[in-house]
Amino acid sequence: MGSFHRPACTAIRWACFVFAVALLPATRALAESPRHTLRILAPGNGAVVAPGKTLVIGATDEPDARQVEIDVNAKVRVTAPVSRGGFRADVYLVPGKNVLTVRVADTSVSAAILASSNPNFTWHPDVGNCAACHPDERNSFQVAHPLDALCYQCHDRKDTKKQVHGPLGSGDCTTCHDPHGSPYRALAAASTEVLCGTCHDQASSGKHMKQSRGKGCTTCHDPHASDKSFLRK
Repeated sequence: MGSFHRPACTAIRWACFVFAVALLPATRALAESPRHTLRILAPGNGAVVAPGKTLVIGATDEPDARQVEIDVNAKVRVTAPVSRGGFRADVYLVPGKNVLTVRVADTSVSAAILASSNPNFTWHPDVGNCAACHPDERNSFQVAHPLDALCYQCHDRKDTKKQVHGPLGSGDCTTCHDPHGSPYRALAAASTEVLCGTCHDQASSGKHMKQSRGKGCTTCHDPHASDKSFLRK
């Protein structure tokens, strides 16, 4: 009996090995396939907006995407066409916490938005007019660099002093400002301390912030430019 089963087991093992080898290219292709990104650009997670009609804008690099589905609190679904990687749609938020879930293909992303009579989220002026800042919609809504050339079409120049903040000097305003909307003053991408600490994370910076006793970085430093060292006001 044993002499009969041993060759059979060997044959089964060999067949399994051949099958596994045959699957390797497909498995490798699946592992190496790029994961497409899907983003809600505004309003961001944690934003507080007014109840009712709210604009949602986002982007996806899914090449075959024709539309996205936006679920509000898993109760109401809105579809929005995807045009060259971007999408926008109006949704209606009820007072209190609202969860937005955007789906395209097998990718989804969610954001929790609070609808309140005391909103803190501010949209960039004329944000609904995408072509104002994205004139070349054929190129996935890319904008010309440096970005400051675009921003200075409406905003006064901020780089006219001796010492210019690094991001501004390189022409990348969106390092510190969200071009779509933000819950922070001046459309900042984050709170002042978090934003400054992203780059100024040296041990001396932490000590300096502690000694300043919570005054806030921009109390003493100009975030754009200054004639004084360390961008002091």
